[in-house]
Amino acid sequence: MSFLPIKIENFVQHMDQDELPALIVRYFHEEVVGRSPHTLYARKTDLGKFCLFYHAINGHLQVKGLMPQDVKLYLNDLEAKGYAANSRNRQLGSIRAFGSWLLENGFVKIHPCKSIRDVHVDLGVPKAPRDREYHRLRKAAEVRATNTGFRFSQHFRDMVILETLNSSGLRISELLSIKLGQLKGKRFHNVKCKGGKVRSISIKSGTCELIGTYVSSHRTEGSEYLFTSKNGLQLDRVTVWKSLKKIAQAASANLQPHEKMTLHPHMLRHRHGFKSREAKDAVFAAARLGHCSLNFVHRYTQETTEEEQIILEKID
Repeated sequence: MSFLPIKIENFVQHMDQDELPALIVRYFHEEVVGRSPHTLYARKTDLGKFCLFYHAINGHLQVKGLMPQDVKLYLNDLEAKGYAANSRNRQLGSIRAFGSWLLENGFVKIHPCKSIRDVHVDLGVPKAPRDREYHRLRKAAEVRATNTGFRFSQHFRDMVILETLNSSGLRISELLSIKLGQLKGKRFHNVKCKGGKVRSISIKSGTCELIGTYVSSHRTEGSEYLFTSKNGLQLDRVTVWKSLKKIAQAASANLQPHEKMTLHPHMLRHRHGFKSREAKDAVFAAARLGHCSLNFVHRYTQETTEEEQIILEKID
């Protein structure tokens, strides 16, 4: 029960099996298996917060009293506290999945999220480095990689990660889950992706060569994973975030304050989506990013505000 807030842990000591905390524990043992650590943490946190709210407004934790009105009140409370629409939708998704499990197992007669829809969110144009910006980032990463006297260069590894994310469109969690034996030819095979999907991803020849150099000359041995830390352990996402931030800072060294660049792993996935859409079409971009629907890929066909203004000025 370490995932639940401390106040709920106090409830757990005296709870019945038909109370929400006990059912949340059972739900995670039976239903939410094989999810990524990030997904597990998010869902556990979301359900823990809802559990506290439910107890605060009802004075009990009995699942039989759980109704859609409770969820609506919770969402209204989140909005009043300033939670963004995306955050509210994520928490609603966690409660909805838990509610489906409760309904299927006969703990409730009405789905607690019945008739409750996600908050509409205007996704807008994804943030991604433009070609000139990516060139500066790549150059900065190369300089960092070559200006080191160490054989097992973490800077060289960071450059390879930058290029691999840009070339593959993978999420950072997906890339860091890849093991040495999964790279065969010019493809990553059987990559565990979001939503429990497993797929294979082709990458560019130049990226394959970089990875080969990294593995043969710069990778610290110890773990079975492709990208390792300086101690040979599986690399974590926080380290990658920090490394990309340093690359962006180096690339922005001589730029004006308003031109300074920021960079995080998902921006490179966005860039891959844009470039895939430009190279062929939305269907190809969807396949590259692992989306079953074209709804998300539609974002990569939109113009930025600056591009839209340029187009408008050309209209007679």
